[in-house]
Amino acid sequence: LSVPDIREKVMEALGEHINVDFFETETLTLRFVRQSYRHVPVTVVSDLEFRPQYMRIGEIQIKPDSVYVYGSEDALSQITEVKTEPVSLQKLDATANGYVRLEIPDGVTANKEQVSYSIWVGRYVEVESRMKVSKLNVPAQKSLLTLPSEVQVKCRIPFGAKQNTFLNSLSVSVDYGDVVNSRNAKLIPTVVNGSKIPVYGYELSPSVVECIIIEN
Repeated sequence: LSVPDIREKVMEALGEHINVDFFETETLTLRFVRQSYRHVPVTVVSDLEFRPQYMRIGEIQIKPDSVYVYGSEDALSQITEVKTEPVSLQKLDATANGYVRLEIPDGVTANKEQVSYSIWVGRYVEVESRMKVSKLNVPAQKSLLTLPSEVQVKCRIPFGAKQNTFLNSLSVSVDYGDVVNSRNAKLIPTVVNGSKIPVYGYELSPSVVECIIIEN
């Protein structure tokens, strides 16, 4: 663009707070890089420490859980997520809420600069029992064995819940269909909770059982 042709428009755009004495060139070259956008999820980065017998319940909830990022197509091609700044909290014993800023990659912009988070925290007690592995959906002409036949189950449930009620409704099982579709007939048993008492987390020992199909 010729400077004399656009000088007045430039002065008008800059406003009364900026005075331009002269332009060093007779022409101005404007290059517009093609812009695009992408919708990507937000990933929470956290460093959480809990008081004894307290733990996080479920995943950290964030709003919004995704953002739009804008920039050149080359810059956007490298972006599959936007991370938050670290959420660092210590000695948690109650639900925590707050806001955390996003770490926007260089060369792009986003429609949000921060997101809200909620961290649900509950007090738990551990219960443990040794249980026989049940076999489900086994055809009449087949038998299914597991090695070992029993596993040790350790569960975390809400503090104050009726432990006997919970354990009496708990079962561990493998499904015949999953055995047939597995590559090596080794499965992680499914823990089924038949009570209304929520399970915050559980561990199996051993965590994997070997399944053997027998023709009757």
